[in-house]
Amino acid sequence: MIRAVAGHHPTARVVCSRRTTACLRVAATMWALLGEGPGGAQIAAMAEPLEAPRFDDHEVATLVEQAIGARAFPGAALAAGTAQGPVWSAGYGHLDYDQRREVAADTIYDLASLTKVAGTTAVLMRLTALDRCDPAQPLAAALPPLPAAVLQGDPDHDLRRWRESVTLDQLLRHRGGLPSWRPFHRTAQGAEALRTALALEPPEESPGARYRYSDPGFMWLGEAATGLGGRPLAELERELLWQPLEMNRTTREVPRRWRRATAPTERRLDGGRGYWHGVVHDENARAGEGQTGHAGLFSTADDLARLAAELLRGHQGRSRLFPREVVRHYTRPTGANDRHALGWQLHRGRAGDNDGGMLSTGSFGHYGFTGTALWIDPQRGVYVVMLTNRVHPDRGGGGWGRSRGGIIDAVLRELDRLAAAAVK
Repeated sequence: MIRAVAGHHPTARVVCSRRTTACLRVAATMWALLGEGPGGAQIAAMAEPLEAPRFDDHEVATLVEQAIGARAFPGAALAAGTAQGPVWSAGYGHLDYDQRREVAADTIYDLASLTKVAGTTAVLMRLTALDRCDPAQPLAAALPPLPAAVLQGDPDHDLRRWRESVTLDQLLRHRGGLPSWRPFHRTAQGAEALRTALALEPPEESPGARYRYSDPGFMWLGEAATGLGGRPLAELERELLWQPLEMNRTTREVPRRWRRATAPTERRLDGGRGYWHGVVHDENARAGEGQTGHAGLFSTADDLARLAAELLRGHQGRSRLFPREVVRHYTRPTGANDRHALGWQLHRGRAGDNDGGMLSTGSFGHYGFTGTALWIDPQRGVYVVMLTNRVHPDRGGGGWGRSRGGIIDAVLRELDRLAAAAVK
């Protein structure tokens, strides 16, 4: 049985399907999909609102349910839309395999490395727009004061020289010469101890030498954002992103009252009972009390849709937060084989990327280890958000990597169908 009720937009509808347990918000696609091109506003104004085509999630639901059946993840929240706002959002499956609570579009997920763009990079973009950040500046010029133990542990000043030579844009492009990962959590507990351990970790090569995806690089960028913004990273995220975009369920500290609506991640192996639930999954972020630049954010598909729509507006020169030149600078490749722009992963259309073969060249986004994804396709003028907890009950499953591209493609196919229907 399908039940339709009025939505927020004058022509939007919320469709609830018992089969998928989904709540689908369908915006007026005449506005959303045509309002961006030449003459689109005039065409949209002439459209009959009640005739706007609906998002048909049949293919998406089939693929998600197949992935759930293969235990790639217990559930998923998805959202898609344009610069004008949401076209569709849905929840499928359950928060865990006990099936006690169904997923909705406002289910809270651990974003893992999606934090790198939805938090740290977006803050640096805002600081750049406010003339408080120059991506070409040396890391050392952006940092707040370092712990005294750092100076004592660097008697030859080799680490200081590296901080003075590496630039923010090199770190954003994962070309800072740092290792991919280090188990800081084994010896450092607490934000100050983690900062010290990070600052005493030597680079493996000179800045700019080659690409190597690096969590420590983004840990440094979180520190740089704090120095440039004059406040802790979480406060900057709240002031510069969450509050102006009304991302009201995005946080680094999940309140107890939100726990029932939060998807659990991996089984605890530290002697605690149950699963990590409302506590960050990443070990180094957890050691840093969830306040690091590489991981630590929790959010919903609906909240991330707000950020994605604002970034699309920025790309089109219509954002109140992200000027066009800033968005394009941070998302522009510098070489034919670049995997990352400034913070943002780039879709290059390479075989085996699992990004979704239908994404346009120039699309930018990111993934998170816990099973999260955000892609923005400026050529189409659309975004897709997909959140799962694929590390539940443990990180052994491999179905996420195989399924995500097909699901993203299915969403894009339906958005293309709506765009085509809108011009008929």
